Amino acid sequence: MRRSLQAAALVLLMGAFPACQSQWGPNSTGPKANGPGAGGKQAHTQLTQVDLFPNGVGFFEYQGMVDGNASQKLYFRSGQINDVLASLVFQDTGGGRVGEATFPSQEPLSVLLHGLQVNLDGNPSLAAILGQFRGDLVTLKINKPGHKAISGRIIDVHRTNLPFQPQPRPVPWQANQLIPVPGGPAWYINVFSHGHLRSVALATVRGVHLDSPKLQRSFSRALDALAGRPNAHKRELTLWFHGKSRRMVRFAYLLETPLWRITYRLVIPNGTALPGAKYEPVLQAFAIVSNQTEMNWRHINLHLQGGKPISFIEDLYRPLYLPRQVAALPSGVSFRPQTYGNSWGLVVPLPVNAATGTAPGAEPQFRLRSATANPGIYARTHGEMEALQSQARKQASFNPLEGMQVIAQTGRTHPAFDYRVTDVNIPRRQSAMVPILVAPIQGRPLDLYVDRGNAGHPLQSVQLTNTTGKYLLAGPVTVVRQGSYGGDVQLSSLGRGQKRIISFAVDQSVNMSPLPRKSASVLVSAEIKHGTLYMVQQSTYQSGYSIANRAATARTVLIRQSAMPGWKIVTPAKHLKARHGMDQFELTVAANSTIKLPMVRTQAQRQPSSLTILNRPALLQLIQTPRLPGAVITVLKQAVALRKIVHRRQVALHVTGSEESRVMAYQAHLRENLLALNKGSKVYNAMAADLQRQEVKLQKLRQTSAAERESLKTAQANLADFWKKTRVAKVLALPAK
Repeated sequence: MRRSLQAAALVLLMGAFPACQSQWGPNSTGPKANGPGAGGKQAHTQLTQVDLFPNGVGFFEYQGMVDGNASQKLYFRSGQINDVLASLVFQDTGGGRVGEATFPSQEPLSVLLHGLQVNLDGNPSLAAILGQFRGDLVTLKINKPGHKAISGRIIDVHRTNLPFQPQPRPVPWQANQLIPVPGGPAWYINVFSHGHLRSVALATVRGVHLDSPKLQRSFSRALDALAGRPNAHKRELTLWFHGKSRRMVRFAYLLETPLWRITYRLVIPNGTALPGAKYEPVLQAFAIVSNQTEMNWRHINLHLQGGKPISFIEDLYRPLYLPRQVAALPSGVSFRPQTYGNSWGLVVPLPVNAATGTAPGAEPQFRLRSATANPGIYARTHGEMEALQSQARKQASFNPLEGMQVIAQTGRTHPAFDYRVTDVNIPRRQSAMVPILVAPIQGRPLDLYVDRGNAGHPLQSVQLTNTTGKYLLAGPVTVVRQGSYGGDVQLSSLGRGQKRIISFAVDQSVNMSPLPRKSASVLVSAEIKHGTLYMVQQSTYQSGYSIANRAATARTVLIRQSAMPGWKIVTPAKHLKARHGMDQFELTVAANSTIKLPMVRTQAQRQPSSLTILNRPALLQLIQTPRLPGAVITVLKQAVALRKIVHRRQVALHVTGSEESRVMAYQAHLRENLLALNKGSKVYNAMAADLQRQEVKLQKLRQTSAAERESLKTAQANLADFWKKTRVAKVLALPAK
């Protein structure tokens, strides 16, 4: 395509020119076309290049030789014509010039139906169709026994509402009772038949015969328009080339095409599994291309591009009509011809190539030019108009591709990939697997094992480095190893220089057994600040594998484990960088040997504990923490002593409060008994004296409770002040015993 775009005479035809894509291909032996340059020779062109894109479109380029005036007739399927019209480009070299691209127009169905005598647009009912036959002769076949057909001219078709009509019930013992039968809208046909006016219910008509041959033909044309015209699936396009010599012409267009796909073969040569052998795999790539056209692709250049140009479909084939508003003529206004002086402008004949496009010698067209128009566009005098026309004739013809030649020369194809294959042959309606790449690729054999917590075998894999110089698209890969099938794998897109591991088989000669897993936690350091104890605990997690290699050659094993966020790998000291949330470990296992790979991870966690809310038992238990520094233990013991004082005063206050409650309950008992006794009796007097003694005791208890409450507040304040002022800097834990 780039080759054709560089030609100087390349002209882009869009919108007004129909598509030149050929589902059937260029027709060099078809009937002589009628149109511009009719009588010219048929061009002899053939498909030379096909550019396929990964978004389902293809660009088809043709070229050939023509002699003198020539035309090229092309045929397309109806679903292709809009793509062709939107993308067609063609050129005429050797002194020739590009002519027109002509094609038969197709009116929209609604416009076509409205132009016929019988309008079937909008799915009309039978009543609506018969309403269009007013004045025409028809024969109505009545669906009632004993009624003959009615022939006559239709006057009109109207709708009426039937009244409610009482009907007797069908049951014998209710025969004298009438039930109302609802009416409703019904259609009637008024017909003038044999000098009589007759009204026929449309519901009783079982058939209508059109007696007029002219009406029958019009109705058939309307039905043909609905069903589609002859060869509705086929669209014709004619390209015209004007010149006097034998020269080269080219044209190209865009079409929707099946997606092309890619598949790979990774060939591992024989002997690479032997000790010391060099590992040199070869990558083969095949493109699966479908030719769904009706033309054979013979000796074409196939160009597989990686770009994804934006592509869409717009209906350019059918003529479009814009509805216009109908303005009513104001009443009482009389229009007369108007004339204007020079201050309003000049009536100037339009040139041949202006808006009307009339040929020389035809009746001149006139248009009124406004005096306020740009004088550089609309001349105000006849002399100025002649000068502008002369200047326009001297200018070069409009070339929409001017300036694109530099872009085509300096531009580059898609930076990702760009495959070009020559001499490709694909018959019509068939597909082919075309080899597009054969190149050595850097590879490193290894066994890949993904940890799932149980014994198993690793996968035979290859770590590929894309040294082919091409961008490798995603696709299936079949591994051919030692001259036989090795396995399948799905390759994701791989850029130049990128690395990717692909696994294709299970290596049963290598067995992976997990080592016992252990976890532990020890104190590392501690500190106290603002009544909070901060202890740093270091957790250790141990795991690993026992790897047994029963093969005759050494194996490079790559182990992947799910990464543990926040944990540091201590053993092995050398390990690969984590990728995609997986820790990686690589080691080499000699032939017929077994090795163990221990793995140790550590994590330090800072755990805060609030000391101000802990009671004596909790503090005493915290003192028993292994390896707790002595400075922290000393502070905790002081806190235990202060907490003990607080506890004692809490107990004393509780005892005093309980005694108060007992005395008050005894007083209530005495008062209740005194109410039941006679005043002055011995029992009454004894209880009254006892009540007085209890009241004195209660007053003393209340005084004691108030003093103890103040003492408790003092002890609690001393404890809070102790935690506020006490601070132990970070100290290391004691060594393990």
